[in-house]
Amino acid sequence: MPRREYYILENTVDLEQYRVEIGRITAPSPSFDYTQQPFNPNFISDYRAYVLNMPSEALDRLNQFRKNGNWVNSPEQFQEVTQISDQLLKKSNRCLNFHNGSTILQNPI
Repeated sequence: MPRREYYILENTVDLEQYRVEIGRITAPSPSFDYTQQPFNPNFISDYRAYVLNMPSEALDRLNQFRKNGNWVNSPEQFQEVTQISDQLLKKSNRCLNFHNGSTILQNPI
């Protein structure tokens, strides 16, 4: 009988150590800082458009513009081609890096 009690006490210590270790592993890391790198809006994928909350019609207009051999070279031209709102262009916390070097950069994530 004493052997059994010792076994139970030993397992409770192990369980507590596991709980501490699991808590340490699952706790958010304060040192992790994700930053979005600038990207060329001429090559927006479906996924990137989804992440940017860009309507599918706007992506279709951009793809049609690109199929004609044209390039988007400025934020104004990007907005003209895609017909997205000013708010959507400004709300995006991502970076848009255009061919001519102009960049919209607001609080990278």
